[in-house]
Amino acid sequence: MSDTLDPRSVVHQILADYRQMAARHHIALKEHCGIEGVVDGEFDEYEETRRITALEADEKLETFIQLLTDAFGLPDDRPVTVLGANTAQFQVTPGRLDDNARAAFTQGQCHALAHAVAEVTGWQTVVLAERECADGYDTCGMGNAVADGLCICQLSHVAAVRPRDGHLIVR
Repeated sequence: MSDTLDPRSVVHQILADYRQMAARHHIALKEHCGIEGVVDGEFDEYEETRRITALEADEKLETFIQLLTDAFGLPDDRPVTVLGANTAQFQVTPGRLDDNARAAFTQGQCHALAHAVAEVTGWQTVVLAERECADGYDTCGMGNAVADGLCICQLSHVAAVRPRDGHLIVR
């Protein structure tokens, strides 16, 4: 999208998409409320609608961030904050492999490292998964399926695969 549109058009499209989604969510939630705006029906149905709209909003946000990044790029002259495991935050400068980037790659940003290696080399990436939830909180019953019956809490690592011998390139 950003290859054919200028950054201003990308921002306008994001705003239009967000407003459209917000209006749909408002209508969907309002169906569960009386004239005063208070939930007057089945509270569980209202909560399920809220959960579904929140998941869509989360996906849209990721898409919006990627579109903005593609249109404007990331600064290479100052750090940006990335999240790591257990809410850790790292200040990394795009394009610079320093101690902060190494810490981020080894503490929750393994997918970023795998993506960077794959982008430079053309190699495939692989997701390593546990049979049970990898963390202490089982979220599989909350609609957090990733694909093929795999739950997000079962994902433990992402790595690039070296094609000549199948070795995994990990932190």
